Amino acid sequence: MRGGRWCAPGVPRRVAASTGARGRGGLCARVPAASDRSSWHAPLTPAGLGRVEAVQRDAIDKQTAVFAGFSRDELAQLRHLCLLLVQQLGRNQGGSSCQS
Repeated sequence: MRGGRWCAPGVPRRVAASTGARGRGGLCARVPAASDRSSWHAPLTPAGLGRVEAVQRDAIDKQTAVFAGFSRDELAQLRHLCLLLVQQLGRNQGGSSCQS
C-alpha cells in the first residue's frame, strides 16, 4: 500500500478526493450504493455532462483540423498502422492485443 490509506478495497484515496472535488464543483453527485453501505456512486450532474460534452466537442474540432488534409485511404492506412502498433505493444508487454 503506497501513497496513503485506502478508502475502499482497490480504490485509492486520491480517487475519492478527486470525486469529492468534482462534487463540490457541482459536476457530479455523491449517491450511496444500494448494494454496499461503504460504497458510493458519482453520477454526472447536468453541469458535469455539459463539461464532458464541451470537452468532446473541442477534441472533435481539433482532430478534424489535424486530419483535414488526409484522404480516406490515408486515414485507413493510419488506422491500420496504429492498430498494428497497439498489437505489437500488447505482445511485447505481455498484455492483450486489439483486434482489427
